[in-house]
Amino acid sequence: MCECCSIANEQARIANEQARIANEQVRLSERGLFTDRLSRAVDNVSSRDLAIRLGGIDALCRMATEAQDEDYTTVMDLLCALVRMPPHRDRDSVRAALNDNLPALNAVGRGAGKAAAPVARATEFRADIQEILKKLFSRISSPLVRNNYRANLSEAELSGADLSYASLIGANLNEADLSGADLSGANLSHAGLIGANLSEANLIGANLSEVDLSKAKNLTQAQIDVACVGIFEPPPALPDGLNPPTKVCPKE
Repeated sequence: MCECCSIANEQARIANEQARIANEQVRLSERGLFTDRLSRAVDNVSSRDLAIRLGGIDALCRMATEAQDEDYTTVMDLLCALVRMPPHRDRDSVRAALNDNLPALNAVGRGAGKAAAPVARATEFRADIQEILKKLFSRISSPLVRNNYRANLSEAELSGADLSYASLIGANLNEADLSGADLSGANLSHAGLIGANLSEANLIGANLSEVDLSKAKNLTQAQIDVACVGIFEPPPALPDGLNPPTKVCPKE
C-alpha cells in the first residue's frame, strides 16, 4: 500500500514538474514574440517615411492595448519617450520628411478649396506625434492610459498640439511647451506643469484640480477663468496674482 502511494506521489511530482516546464516554455516563447514585435515597431517609428512611422505607432498602441503589468508600462514609456524626443526632430530632417510626404499630407485633408490646410497644420505640429497623443490620451476614443499610469511628457515640444478632452491625470508636463495647444476639456487633475509654457493655450473646460501651475509661464487670468475644478477637489496652485477657477467641472 505504501509502495503504491510512493509511486503515485512520484508520478504526481513528475507531472507537476512537466507542467511547470511547459508553462515556462510558453512564457519564454511569448516573451520572445513580445520582444520581436517591440523591436520591429521601434524600427518603423524611426523611419523618415511618415506612413511607416504611423504604422509603427499603430503597432505599439496595439501592444499597449494587449499588454499587462510591466509590459504595458514598457510600451507606454516608449510612446511617451517618442513624444518627448521624436525621431528626426532636427530642422533639416523634419523638412525633408515633410517634403517627402507632401502629396500624402495634401490628400489626407483635401476639401473643397482647402488643399493647403493639412500641410500648413503639419508644419505646425507633427502628424506622427499627434497620433500618439490621440491614441494615448483622448477620452473621445478610449485612451490607452490606464491603471493610474502617469505619463512623463516633461520638456515635450507640444506647441499647437491637439490635447482636447485628453486624460492627463497626474501627468508630468513640467517644462513642456504647450503654447497654442488645445487643452479644452482635458483632465489635468494632479498633473505637474512647473515651468510649462501655456502662452495662448486653450483651457476652456480643462480640469485643473490640484494642478501645480505655480511656476507656469505665460498663464493669464483669462485662461484660468474658463477652466474648472472638480467638485470638492482642491484648486490649482497658481502664480502670484492669479485667482483659481470658479467653475465646477461636469461629472465624467
